Amino acid sequence: MYPAVRDLKKELGNQVVFIVANFRNDETLKLATPYGVRYVPDFIVLDSAGNIAAREGGAMSIEELRAMVLRGLGR
Repeated sequence: MYPAVRDLKKELGNQVVFIVANFRNDETLKLATPYGVRYVPDFIVLDSAGNIAAREGGAMSIEELRAMVLRGLGR
């Protein structure tokens, strides 16, 4: 899934900040816990206040991921 995230990062520029975390150790698992990550991959779009604006679990195409991110941005 990383190529889709990379491509969207290029496409959307500074409109969005992407954080990719690998939950194989305790340090990164702490990042997942507050957001209730249940799937890998789990895509979460946060608004500027840190609230969940959109969420989807499981594999997604770049088109599905783009639509989710744009929904989270209010578009």
